Amino acid sequence: MVILCLFFVSVFALIESGDTPVFVTAYKNNFKRNISGICAFLNINLPIETQLYLDDVSEPEPKPQMTPASEEDKNEELKYPDYEEETVSSKEGTDELTVKEEKDAQKDVPTAFSNAANTQFEAYQNGIICANETVYARFSNDAKLLWSNKIQMQEPILKVKGDYILISEEGAKKISLYKGKKLIFTQETEGDILTADLSDKGDVVAVTQKEYYKGQVVVFNKSGKKIFVWDSGSYSILDAAISKGRKVAISLLSTDEGASSIIQVFSVNGKNICKTGAFLDTVFFDVHFNGETLSMLSENKCVSMSAKGKVKWEYDFGERRIKMCRTSENGSRAILFDNDGTGEIVVLSANGKAYDAIKTENMPDTINIKSKYVAYNNGRNAVLTTRNGKKVLYAECSGDIKQIYITGSDKVFCVYSASVQKKTLKKLPKVADVQEEDK
Repeated sequence: MVILCLFFVSVFALIESGDTPVFVTAYKNNFKRNISGICAFLNINLPIETQLYLDDVSEPEPKPQMTPASEEDKNEELKYPDYEEETVSSKEGTDELTVKEEKDAQKDVPTAFSNAANTQFEAYQNGIICANETVYARFSNDAKLLWSNKIQMQEPILKVKGDYILISEEGAKKISLYKGKKLIFTQETEGDILTADLSDKGDVVAVTQKEYYKGQVVVFNKSGKKIFVWDSGSYSILDAAISKGRKVAISLLSTDEGASSIIQVFSVNGKNICKTGAFLDTVFFDVHFNGETLSMLSENKCVSMSAKGKVKWEYDFGERRIKMCRTSENGSRAILFDNDGTGEIVVLSANGKAYDAIKTENMPDTINIKSKYVAYNNGRNAVLTTRNGKKVLYAECSGDIKQIYITGSDKVFCVYSASVQKKTLKKLPKVADVQEEDK
């Protein structure tokens, strides 16, 4: 039996050495398996080389099949250009993007803008204006650079009112008034500038240092002519504002009874309209006019007062700590509070109405307000909501959000470290929809 097995192994070894038809190879492999089984059953020990040969039962190679030429081969043969089919990734919670969403996604591409993090931005007409120490520029709401001018400004303060734009130097003396791209005038103050503001008519007010005094307030009209100067000998000047009707309001720091504020209001012809008593334990560091009504912000309250000194309303912050405040064109304020470690945004209308607080998931780095909308960041997410927090939209952004501006009911303008971007925001999928999708 052993001899017989060895004989057949030798015969098939000869066949293995040459090319054989597929059916012969299949028959050979089957025979190998039978011989291995017989030897194993009879406990016959074969030489290693022989056993390795029997174990090699690789499948025969299939006969080549004829396949039609692919479109790619045809294109190559006929020299047609190749085209890649554009694929659109599906949106979470839907099967595909709508045409509008696809176009928005194509537009939502960051625009490089070096030193954006150290640039001042403000909404201006149908776009965004910005300035830093060397550049004065304008972007569209789609974050496309429209124009850019070279300037030289030390620590620029950027303010916008109506058609006019003010760029002044904090800690230096230069003031420049623009109307869009056009420079209206450039002037220098006597002392270094502490704060500056302007009115809808283009009048500019600046608080400056003054030797031997506690500060100076100076007003220029839109032609660059100095029309008002007032020096303070008793109290330090914190801030100043000018109304469309040319009333000048000045916030003074009094330390007669702790830290308090006194508000003094003048007309530009020098007439003293009013001087209030001290607001005890309240220091107004931010004052501005809503029409001819004064709005004043401190660390512990927001107060509205007529130009004649009559308080119209006040909103007390309680135990909450103010972190940031932004003011809209209609006089509403969005105030970010730290309420025992929780972020909370409260909108105050110009007439003193306080809307329900908007609770934030994380403490925002930036907020903004426009009309009835409030925007803020939640990490790298942009969030847009109505002032009562009812309608909430989200968008994941391309970087850390340094500043945010509202450009539409579902769009924002985001500022990153070295670029800007328009983002279109969407509603988050409902919890039930997400759970159904996970199944």
